[in-house]
Amino acid sequence: MGPVGDNGECTEKNGGWTKADSYICEKETSKSQTPIDLDPNLKLSEEAPIKLSNAAKYTFPAFSMKNNGHTFSMMPKNAQDAHFSNNVHQYNMYEFHFHWGPTDDCGSEHAFNGRSFSMELHLVHIRHEFGTDLVAALGDSTGLAVIGLLIQAVPGFTEKCIMDDIAKHYIDNKEGLSTVGKEVEIEGSGLSFKSILEEKGHVYHYKGSLTTPPCSEAVAWYVRREAVQCSPETIAKFRTAITEKGSSKPLEMSFRRLQRLNDRVVTLVPLNE
Repeated sequence: MGPVGDNGECTEKNGGWTKADSYICEKETSKSQTPIDLDPNLKLSEEAPIKLSNAAKYTFPAFSMKNNGHTFSMMPKNAQDAHFSNNVHQYNMYEFHFHWGPTDDCGSEHAFNGRSFSMELHLVHIRHEFGTDLVAALGDSTGLAVIGLLIQAVPGFTEKCIMDDIAKHYIDNKEGLSTVGKEVEIEGSGLSFKSILEEKGHVYHYKGSLTTPPCSEAVAWYVRREAVQCSPETIAKFRTAITEKGSSKPLEMSFRRLQRLNDRVVTLVPLNE
């Protein structure tokens, strides 16, 4: 499904950012920052397909959930069992997190010709050679890989969505995540991305960065073109997930504004074909 609504001012803002955050990330020397605007009509590349043959391992019975001030992240206990290859390096699962906005047409980080989706989910991976050493991985231009899933609110949608299970976990533990730095442990969740990750589709591939400080330019990005559909009611729950830094006000915007492409190349690659 395609995006709805024009981002407009939405793409010009940094949701939940402080002046210190901007100082760290908004530097003139930064040339490969994320997110970027994507072309929905981009022609298919001749690059080898990305195959998520290990999709069944993206099932997590236990994880820790933490409020980091920009979003809440979830770190699976068995993260390294889940991995994929980009035909050059193996990347092991590390954590996943979310980005949302104040409305259903303003919430994703990546956009299609200036139009956004309701949310975006990031599955963050570390290159196998770095183990779980995130600091070391951030020092290498190929240290991380992120699979980005665009989430779209669809009025009247009644089927189960992966975000339903995630919303339940955070709602059950909302008080424990109320302030920055808070962390809770989740057991017996059975949370699974298997059905989503094993579907055929396409991914946009480019070299970029983290979208939160320190915004390290160490990420191989794979953003799925085909969006995941969810109900507006489920997505609305994330807008009260955590509060703004130093405030009791809900963090309604947790995404970074669009960045310049500069001289980077974006390719559209087959997924699971």
